[in-house]
Amino acid sequence: MFLVIIAMLMVVIAHNPLNPYAQDKVVVVENPGEADMRITIKDGQELTRYESSGEVGQGEGSRAGITYRLDDGRMIYVPEDYVDAMGAQEPL
Repeated sequence: MFLVIIAMLMVVIAHNPLNPYAQDKVVVVENPGEADMRITIKDGQELTRYESSGEVGQGEGSRAGITYRLDDGRMIYVPEDYVDAMGAQEPL
């Protein structure tokens, strides 16, 4: 009986619209900024997980956009092409 209840609960959770994995495309960041940070990306039926090694990365690249922290703590990312089109240099 206990297993039946657990199975039914799992079905309800899986079909819950608030379940992030119920969407087609999802990015979940666990423990952001910590040494054990994990990023899980769901694209359709494919799940890809990236785990931090705890080491600082380095390399060459170019600016891809700007990230802003809002007053409520949320972060937003503005892609480089949008920044160029709007001419934004200062925080929005």
